[in-house]
Amino acid sequence: MHLLLLLADAKDDFNRYLDEHPMVLGAAALVLGLLVAGWGTISLITGKTRDNYGRKMEGAWVPVVALFRIFFGCAAVVFGIYKMIVG
Repeated sequence: MHLLLLLADAKDDFNRYLDEHPMVLGAAALVLGLLVAGWGTISLITGKTRDNYGRKMEGAWVPVVALFRIFFGCAAVVFGIYKMIVG
């Protein structure tokens, strides 16, 4: 229990840093969103992807998974741009 409190206290400085520098958080979200959306786009184009455990997926579930990745990647990009503009 004490270790969790120490970790929570250690992250407090980082959260304060992100509050003071919203461009860092926005840039990180933007890069992560572009990666996820790109990953979804590639799997949508090729028709093949991998699941969370590394198994190859083919067939009807590939477009569904790809569209989820594209959607959440775009959401992360929008959040990143919002944080960069509004702060």
